[in-house]
Amino acid sequence: MMIRALNQWTRTNGLPSIIKQDILGLMTHHTPIWSQHCKPLTNHITKSTITALHTSFDGAVFHCEDKQASSLQIFCPCLYYQSLETTFLDDKVFECFESLGS
Repeated sequence: MMIRALNQWTRTNGLPSIIKQDILGLMTHHTPIWSQHCKPLTNHITKSTITALHTSFDGAVFHCEDKQASSLQIFCPCLYYQSLETTFLDDKVFECFESLGS
């Protein structure tokens, strides 16, 4: 399956195919790297993780870190609201305008 996927990827991207023996050589030569790659994620955040966190931290706001979608942050709801307010209502950063639609 891996070999077929790599061949399809190279064909789709206009690259020469990778020889099967080279792929197998990479997989066996770099076994520690390959086995690490194949391990399932153990620290991945799921919906059940978020549900459990909401139970543990009632009222807290869970949001990703700015420009880091995979980094979960926990905020005090008052501080979170205050930071949103000071950012998005700052006239030096954002300007309000009236809609042009009818």
